Amino acid sequence: MGREWVILLSSVLMMFCIGGVYAWSAFAYELIKGGYISVTQSQIIFGSISGGIPIYMIFAGRIEKRLISLRKFVFVVGSLFGGSYILAGLFRGNFWGIWFSLGVLSALGIGLLYALGIGIPMRWFPPQKKGLITGISVGSFGLGSVVLPFIITYLKGLGYSVHQIFMTVGVIYILLISISSLFFDKPGDPEGQSDQGLSLGKGKILSGWRFWKLWLGIFCGVFGGVMVIGNLKNMGLTLIDNEMLVTASISLFAVSNCLGRILWGWIGDRLGSPRAIVLGLLCGALGLLGLYIFSINAILYTSLVLLLGFSYGANFVLFARETAEEYGINNVTTVYPYVFLGNAVAAVCGPIVGGLLYDMYGDYYTAVLVAIFVSFLGISIFIKDIFKPIKVEG
Repeated sequence: MGREWVILLSSVLMMFCIGGVYAWSAFAYELIKGGYISVTQSQIIFGSISGGIPIYMIFAGRIEKRLISLRKFVFVVGSLFGGSYILAGLFRGNFWGIWFSLGVLSALGIGLLYALGIGIPMRWFPPQKKGLITGISVGSFGLGSVVLPFIITYLKGLGYSVHQIFMTVGVIYILLISISSLFFDKPGDPEGQSDQGLSLGKGKILSGWRFWKLWLGIFCGVFGGVMVIGNLKNMGLTLIDNEMLVTASISLFAVSNCLGRILWGWIGDRLGSPRAIVLGLLCGALGLLGLYIFSINAILYTSLVLLLGFSYGANFVLFARETAEEYGINNVTTVYPYVFLGNAVAAVCGPIVGGLLYDMYGDYYTAVLVAIFVSFLGISIFIKDIFKPIKVEG
């Protein structure tokens, strides 16, 4: 096995661990049921994690440029991340203790490691494979949130309390990321993967249209997806009277999102990022439209949820790939965190807009129309780029 594949597998293992954070609802359920925290408090913790990750990502690129030993950095930050779960368990249900442990410390660890998990493997492979490699990395991040609930259920079946589960998961994360850190390394500056002569500061990154095109694009792509995620069960039950199917659709969305990230990476390498971005946004818009123009049955509902999950996964691959196209592979860890802030804004706005419009009108029809409009706004931003020739690199 070549060195580049070892680096990629190390990234996959690390991203799998930090991706478990999006299974927070499994922990929240146990804490709420045990009377330790309220529903509102559980969302404050999760909101702090989700909002903190993109902010902490910004520092990853700056730190990485100055690092002498990437392995030591991954080990230390991975220990911080795993340790945050152990600390959360030691606080034994105290809201402020869990908020500090997960809402601050784990978010810091995830933000620093996520940018490295995308940017470092990309440098080890030929530029024409950067989409696929990014897809594999971020796909493993999505897989972490699919697997962790099963681990929690298994430990609960063994008689573990929620506090013990926190600590056990933390120990597992420290061990796995420590193994991952042993193989992490930077490749120097391989031929064909230069920084394109860029000297990037915050002002230079934020000043041009090419940055805001990426920022607005990921916002438009994520907006409808997070609206669905945040309201999927309620939305599903307004469309089909099958609670078991609607509940299962939450997992189906997550699996489709995870696998879609890998496939979108491959598509991006074949079609080029702009074409793939337009296709991903179009799939999302059609999936949303299908929910309300067809007579919904179990098969159609399942198919549309899978399409929505698949299209949502495109955003976390293609915009990282396009960032590499625009700014150079070696600048991904510096620039992409700023682009990713568009995802953070959409993650706040999408579910809230969906909920508010449902409360105002009594259904999700208007919310879906807004999400479709936002998707087509994203398409309009990239539509002229689909006529440009695909870059052939390496």
